[in-house]
Order: sequence, then C-alpha cells, then structure tokens
Amino acid sequence: MPAKYDPKRRECGARKVPFKYLIHYAQEAKDHWPWHATIFLNNNGTFQYACGGSIIDTNTILTAAHCVHTPNGLISENRIEVHLGRMELNNTDDRVQVHRVSKLIVHPHFLLNNIDNDIALIKLSTNITLTYFVQPVCLWDKGDDMKWIIEHNGILAGFGETENHSVSNHLREATVKVIRWWDCIETNREAYSKTLTSSMFCGRGNESANACKGDSGGGLVFEYAGSWFIRGLVSFIPGDPVKQCDISAYTVFMDVAKYLDWIEQHVEPTNPSNVNHRFIDDNPNLQYLNQDDCGIPQGDGNIKNVNVYPWIGLIGTETSYNNFVIRCQVTLIHEWYAVAPAHCIYNNTV
Repeated sequence: MPAKYDPKRRECGARKVPFKYLIHYAQEAKDHWPWHATIFLNNNGTFQYACGGSIIDTNTILTAAHCVHTPNGLISENRIEVHLGRMELNNTDDRVQVHRVSKLIVHPHFLLNNIDNDIALIKLSTNITLTYFVQPVCLWDKGDDMKWIIEHNGILAGFGETENHSVSNHLREATVKVIRWWDCIETNREAYSKTLTSSMFCGRGNESANACKGDSGGGLVFEYAGSWFIRGLVSFIPGDPVKQCDISAYTVFMDVAKYLDWIEQHVEPTNPSNVNHRFIDDNPNLQYLNQDDCGIPQGDGNIKNVNVYPWIGLIGTETSYNNFVIRCQVTLIHEWYAVAPAHCIYNNTV
C-alpha cells in the first residue's frame, strides 16, 4: 500500500484503511479514525497525554477550549504537542506525526468557569502530511437541525479512562446515541439544568463503552453517503473529578454545527470524499429493518464471547448421525431475516 495520499484532492471524512474490529467492545480503533489527534502537554519536562482532537484541515485541530487552559489561563503554545496517526500511547511507529503548535484560537466567548462555548482550534507549526492513516474529518454541512442526530448513533474515539480507571494505552471507540435535550436534563437535573445550553447536546454509550476522563476534545462523528462528519465535541461528563467515571451518565458535547461560521474563518475548505458509496436512505424497503438498534455489540467485550457480535450466525445440515455440519456464516439484518452467500443454499446445498 502506498504510504501517502494525494493532498491535492483535499478530501475529508474518508477512511483509507479497511475496517476491522479488534479485542474489546469499546473496540480498539486501530486505523479506523485517521482524523483523531492526540494532544500532549509538557509538565516538568515530560509530555503527558491530555486530550483528544480532530484534524479538520492541513494544519488545524479542533478540540475543547478547556483542553488548552489551566486555572491560570491559556497554556503556552510551546508546552503542547499534537500527535497524529497515533494508535497507542506507549508505542510509536512510522505512521505517527508529531507537530508543534504555532497558535491557539479559543472561542471569544469561552470562560473557564462557565463551560459554554468550550471549543478551540490548534494551529500547527508545520502542515500535516496526509497519508492513509492521517486524514481530515468533514465539518458538518447539514445545518444545525437536531433531527439529523437525535436517536442516531455516532462514533467517539479516544484514549479515555477504561474500566480499570486508567488511561487506555490503545485508541478505542464507542458507539454513542444522541438523546433529546430535555431527556438529558431529566436524568440529572442538578448537573444538567444549570449547564446545558442550546449550543450543546447529550449522548451516551452503553454499559460497556462511554466517554470518560481523557476523552475531552474528541469528536463525535456520523457517516452520511460514505463520508464522516464531525457534529459533536466532548466537553464534560457530570461527576466527581477525583472518582471513576459514571458510565451511566450522559456526555455533554459542544454542537459543532452551531460554531461553523466561527470555525470556517480559520480553516481551508475541504470536500467530502468522492467514494462510490450508494446512499440508500430513501429506499422504501428500509422501513422493514430496525435501524435504531442495529450494529451494537453486546457482552463483556471478550472476543471469545459469542455475544460480542450478536448478528453473526451459522447455517448447516444435520447428518444421519445427528451431527450438525456447519456450511456457512450468515448475518442477521432483521429478527426474521439473515443474509448468506448464494452458494450456501444453491441447489439445496443446505
């Protein structure tokens, strides 16, 4: 595979490496999300992991404003490094690009003790080299109507804390469902009613995967017509900052769609990838499929557990000795329907 991607095409939202799940329900995201940026801060001479971010053009990272602040104010640019193409915190390979920072652009209405407008841009000192493992995500281009994302699943990648209460060494991903604003408030009035604004929305993973400390600044992305678009930015999760994450709590995201005018003042334009991907949302037959609860793994994340990928099944035949002979694998797409290779059932093979 060639090492570089043609930067002249200025595409966005394309994953150039074949998708493959690895070992955990909060799946390791190796090579899946090439726009994920890893932000490190220099503390006493050592760069330590701090936050996530997203590549949005050839020298700009979108992240949360609180990721580039301390209680004393804005962090100095020379204390920040941005790593791209990084899949493990403790190991580096030749895919990883390390960039220093030339400028921090924080939303003008952000206040550290107020949470609102928690959005910032990091300008890199050197341009990003686009490769199969480093790509920009598309900025949301469908307006700020919530109908596009309410009750829909997005994907969040990050190095946030795991069930072991330590930062993950591996970049992992979680499926996050967005809920209505008032439903979020009802789950915790004390936490959400005083902080949620119209520039935010809520979402949550399930019992095995959710945002946690360390995921701040990471992007919540949605796929449309073969390209991935960033709509959310991890801002905060209610709870005691000293204790472990409450995976039952809803994550609050800044709504990127509400800040496009501000963002676009500082970035180069990109275009969704021209992947030949058939967009079938208007196919009338889709009404027969339940798309709200599909594609969600179950179980404890052990790949040996049959519940990890509950849509996988087997078909076969029973022999005269009462033995079951497996013929093929099938994929469940509905409670009554599965798809299988034609040769498995051709000419009464099964």
